[in-house]
Amino acid sequence: IGNNVEKLSYTGSADFTGTGNALANTITGGAGNDLLDGGAGNDTLNGGAGNDIYVVDSASDVIAELASAGTDEIRTSLAAYSIAALIN
Repeated sequence: IGNNVEKLSYTGSADFTGTGNALANTITGGAGNDLLDGGAGNDTLNGGAGNDIYVVDSASDVIAELASAGTDEIRTSLAAYSIAALIN
């Protein structure tokens, strides 16, 4: 995402890599297997369908995932992070 952009939405069906910036970003993937990294800031990441990977850089990052929307993975270097019940 460019320096002054806060939202990124992918509408395709292929695999997608979305990387945020220093702002609080909202990044939404598509139907493929997505890799979403909000970067610095308190971000909201939504992978959609597919088996998605989320990179969590802030304890305030939010992963918004629908139940049964693939098998997902969270990667973080944080000492602690609370995950929502719908991450599968």
